[in-house]
Amino acid sequence: FGYFKEMEKAPPNIIPVHIELTEEQKQKIVATGEKYPEKKTSDEAGAIDENSAVRNIIKYGIECGVFTEYLFDDDAHTQKKISTEIPNNYLPKLVEIVQKEQNPIIFAQYIKQIEIIKQYLEEHTDLNVVTITGKVSEKNRKQALHDIAHTSNTVLVAQSSISAGWQSLISSATIFVSVTRWRHYQQGIGRNSRHQNRHETKNVYRFYLGPTSQHIWDDIIDQRKDFNDALQAWNKERVYS
Repeated sequence: FGYFKEMEKAPPNIIPVHIELTEEQKQKIVATGEKYPEKKTSDEAGAIDENSAVRNIIKYGIECGVFTEYLFDDDAHTQKKISTEIPNNYLPKLVEIVQKEQNPIIFAQYIKQIEIIKQYLEEHTDLNVVTITGKVSEKNRKQALHDIAHTSNTVLVAQSSISAGWQSLISSATIFVSVTRWRHYQQGIGRNSRHQNRHETKNVYRFYLGPTSQHIWDDIIDQRKDFNDALQAWNKERVYS
């Protein structure tokens, strides 16, 4: 008769994971604040801190274990982006979580961060680790999505912006290490919320990596906002101690 009744589904079990910054991260964050100090200009709408956007983006990357520098070539008049790994405390916790969940999906913001996570998991677990990012070929992406949906002992590490249009049938958990847009967070949860998924309750882990990460969760994601608009206007002083 063309009638369809949606089955009741249990809400996800939200699990906050608070991580302490390393000394290297704290030092890099302080240095970033010194390199990009508050620089206010006035317009009709009021004072604007011109350095806030780049300062906060770099700080968030540092909390994610990635330090990004932008080096300008005076001769070629080009800017080169260089990202390097910084020691962090969240990777061991990530290993602990993926080993107790079935086929978990990990979302992370930066391609460099995804590469670091993949390498660490491969070195510290016997799990099959697959990735999807904007740089992954269509063929490899299809294989990764097949593995996370059908093959046991698989972990998928996905770029948080690629969180729509696919699903996992056997995953018990979604892990957000870093995400900056509410709709990416909502779509990410949706990859695990289909009725075909065999797990009645799905765990959603939210990593709080530092003050900027805390701000993104509290004032952006939970307020259904986006990083690009809200974070740039964030001028509160946070203490990295």
